[in-house]
Amino acid sequence: MSKIIENEYYCIQEHKLPIIAVLQDPKLSIRERLVCSQCMENLETDTQTVGWKKVKEQIQSQIQQKQQINNRFKNHLLLQLKQLQTQIEELGNTINNEIQNLLKIIDQWKQQSQVEFREQSSQFWDELDQYFKNQQQNFNLENQQLQEWKKLNSIQIQTVQSKLKYFKEFEVHKICQNILTEIELNFQFVQLKPKLSLPLIKIDQKKTGDPQYKYYQQKMPNQKYKNIIFIGEKEVGKTTLINAFVNYYFGITWEDNFRLIVADQLSTEEILHYYVEPHNQRDYGIHFIDTPGIYGKNDYQTIQKISQFIYENILQIDIIMICIKATRTRLTTETQQILQSIVKILNQEYAKKIIVARTFYSGADDADKSIITDQQSPFFQISQYLSQNWHFEFNGQSIVKKTSYNSAKVYFDSSIKNFQQIEKEQLFTNDSKNEPLKVPNQLYNSQLQRPVVTDLQKPSNPVQEEDYAKIIEDSYNQLKQLLIQTFNVYYYTKYPVKYNQYNQYNQLYKVVNQVTTFQINCKQCSITCYVGFKSENNAKDFFNNFLNQQCYCGCNFNNNLIINQQLWTYQKGQAQTNNDLNRIYNSTQAIFHFLFDLYKLKTQNYKINVMQFFDVLKSEDNTINQGEMQINLTNTQINNSNQFQITKK
Repeated sequence: MSKIIENEYYCIQEHKLPIIAVLQDPKLSIRERLVCSQCMENLETDTQTVGWKKVKEQIQSQIQQKQQINNRFKNHLLLQLKQLQTQIEELGNTINNEIQNLLKIIDQWKQQSQVEFREQSSQFWDELDQYFKNQQQNFNLENQQLQEWKKLNSIQIQTVQSKLKYFKEFEVHKICQNILTEIELNFQFVQLKPKLSLPLIKIDQKKTGDPQYKYYQQKMPNQKYKNIIFIGEKEVGKTTLINAFVNYYFGITWEDNFRLIVADQLSTEEILHYYVEPHNQRDYGIHFIDTPGIYGKNDYQTIQKISQFIYENILQIDIIMICIKATRTRLTTETQQILQSIVKILNQEYAKKIIVARTFYSGADDADKSIITDQQSPFFQISQYLSQNWHFEFNGQSIVKKTSYNSAKVYFDSSIKNFQQIEKEQLFTNDSKNEPLKVPNQLYNSQLQRPVVTDLQKPSNPVQEEDYAKIIEDSYNQLKQLLIQTFNVYYYTKYPVKYNQYNQYNQLYKVVNQVTTFQINCKQCSITCYVGFKSENNAKDFFNNFLNQQCYCGCNFNNNLIINQQLWTYQKGQAQTNNDLNRIYNSTQAIFHFLFDLYKLKTQNYKINVMQFFDVLKSEDNTINQGEMQINLTNTQINNSNQFQITKK
């Protein structure tokens, strides 16, 4: 029994006798309703009574139910607040770095001018009063507690928002605001049907049949997840397919009068992550990864972002869902470029992770899967390594939207059947590593090989002389990624205490990737200077005629430059001994100035200065705007000793 129940209570007459009954007369005060045996003898009213033991049992049940409800709300709120705390800590680091940058710039300027639950301590009387109110009206205890939480959260939300508004220019501000909005919306555990109670946010239906609920769940610590990434060009239905999968996963049937979403039907600009909890005796949840759509021909920035994510997490990814409209009779340029990027990453083992989802299937004819496997497709050479069942047709709208059309039920049933088959064949049997995403894979030696596909067909759209602008653009993006990596190693090494790097030393290790295109590599600088040539002769022609035999790194074919089908990238790992900070700094500075020269070649703007170029970098990628990068890299000229070097294991 709760302490408030265990206490002894006496009648208002102070007879000091145990209470035996409670009067059900709403005109009496709470205290006047308690009666003992002596009160009962003198009772002259015909008011109905209820036994004291029964009242205590029901109050105890009410308290326990309230505790259970509050625990659910509290646990989910704590997960949200933990995420909010992490983002605010990141915001603090960003603000601190910006302040320090400004102070140092001012110092330099000065120098040049002269030569910063409620614990619901439920009182017994309150609970007893609530007990009688419950008898007199249609009362929902969960809604009542929800309102209490709303009152508590609204005050805190206003306080946090008042602090955040001063930092609205920072990207993390938007993340924090989203978390606060979700807290303010107050998800509820909704009993949709027997054995299906989920944390949901009620959403407004713009049209009849639209989803009524948005599923909300944070990533649960120590929970096993199956990871599915969705890829495709713009407006191909990736987000709708994710929402359809969620309805299948939770066993939503055609007859159910509700539908769920996990992702808003908005244009996806960044890689987004959605988590659903284990359900129906599954020992795993699902982590859905929604990627930006490829916007137009040669959207290499988006393709590179997605390819890099897949490459870094290939061991953990269970399914690569490539979305192509069922109505397509040939591959668009955007889809070809997506497939080419995937082929460069996967070998025959990883090819089994691929599922091609033909979206917007309308049932007229089976979607033509030969466009994926014919000789003109980038998938031609790996098609033999795909799973036995790799091509499926879906109509996601028939699942996500509630409708009464019989034709929609046909698409609903076939799509659900396909989801079942994919889960059975790809998730039940897939033994991918249950490790967090977005972290470097297991470290190998300095000659770590990226997964390769043997005997790949060369790209169907070869690089011609007029495509040299693409060569320079891809090379620039490749080198910029290396700059970010080297500076991160420098920063973590310089400030080990700040990043909890006690007795841990970071370093970059060279990764040799076998690819189908040709690259210009520099043995002296240990970098890939230019990427993506169709042939060795094409690379030589580019160097001799377009670059006038002058590489930005200062080397040439007479000494250090070579042409081969290797792409040299770098992977962060732990070194066994402390690193020479000056050597790491020199490497970072060298890459920065190499990138500066490559930018001038790319834009043909030879008047830009180093400070202006740093502003360009910040506008292109906000991850570059951190720490002391601007101070350290914009004031020292490159010299021949500042070669990029790596640690040898």
